[in-house]
Amino acid sequence: MVVKGSSYALLRAQRKLAEQKQETLHNRPIRVGSTAFSPYHPDESSTVHEFGTPAYTQLVPPHKRLSGSRAAIVVDVHKVGSVRLPSIIFPRPSRVLTPTLTFILVIFVGRQSCGYAVPLCTFQAHRTALFNWSEKMEARDAVPSSLSPSDSQEPPERSMKWWWVHWNLRSLDDLPALSHAHIADAVPRTGEDARAR
Repeated sequence: MVVKGSSYALLRAQRKLAEQKQETLHNRPIRVGSTAFSPYHPDESSTVHEFGTPAYTQLVPPHKRLSGSRAAIVVDVHKVGSVRLPSIIFPRPSRVLTPTLTFILVIFVGRQSCGYAVPLCTFQAHRTALFNWSEKMEARDAVPSSLSPSDSQEPPERSMKWWWVHWNLRSLDDLPALSHAHIADAVPRTGEDARAR
């Protein structure tokens, strides 16, 4: 997470917010850990910048990019803190066709404290499995194919862009996700490899 004024840039977008053929979206709720940033206040907004766009490159320079990163989300936050929402009651259906139980669901979000129940641990090392996996996939994107990127519709098999096409074009709840990153001419590179080019 990059903090810059009242904007937060998230390097790894868990909740992908892009719609098909759009580079950016505004006023969508985003969840970071147990804190929700939501567009209930008119001053709050979020913008998604996908890999391969100039805004992404400006926020995440190639030499600082973590392997596997596919979007940067900038969240303009009006207020951060615990949220207490009013109860929402879903009314009974006006007509019941079969004998059923009628439930009244009350959603209530109370105050939360952070960190009091986290066990004390000794830091040993950063986990590297995800980075090792994604670096191997990004290396396959760097191998030139026999066709130019504009001629070929399919990225190299088992590459990072191939993964994005097959697993990340839609979110788990079937919302449109990536619209640009998987077809960008840019090749995913990280760290020293990105500096050398």
